[in-house]
Amino acid sequence: MLWLLSLIPAFRNLQNLCQMQARQIEELRHDAATAGSMQDSLADCRIRESVLQDEAITLREQIGQLSTEKLILQDRLDSSLQDHDQMWSMIRESLDGERMALRTQVNHAVARAGGGVPYPDAHQMPASAVPQKREVGPVGRRSRLLYSEASAAHDRRFIQDMMTPPQVEEMPT
Repeated sequence: MLWLLSLIPAFRNLQNLCQMQARQIEELRHDAATAGSMQDSLADCRIRESVLQDEAITLREQIGQLSTEKLILQDRLDSSLQDHDQMWSMIRESLDGERMALRTQVNHAVARAGGGVPYPDAHQMPASAVPQKREVGPVGRRSRLLYSEASAAHDRRFIQDMMTPPQVEEMPT
């Protein structure tokens, strides 16, 4: 964790200040011990030591705040990475759907042209919707209906409709 914090320049500066002030505190303590009889220098050293200790406390608090900020930023990064992964999975799913739709379109177009099914895993047209190949040849009598034949067929249907009794539905009891 300290390694990650050391990547932040402000943290490195604070850490260097702490180390420098800790060295100064040690030097002041050493100077105070060697001075021995000099009360004035000892009082100055104690004042400087207390000031340096206050600064060290302040720096430790700032390190704590930077650690908290680092954790917040790490949480944001993790959530952003999860969103990124989710977006990519949605893109992959969309592309797969697009490919399947295009394969279906190709299947339908080729089937309408009578060429079979190039993509068997995609949707296919029902067999009843696929046009059947017609025999090539002269147009015969089957394709035309004469007026007299149409009139006779209409008369037959009319007579048959008149001859059949109407169906009565039974009422449920």
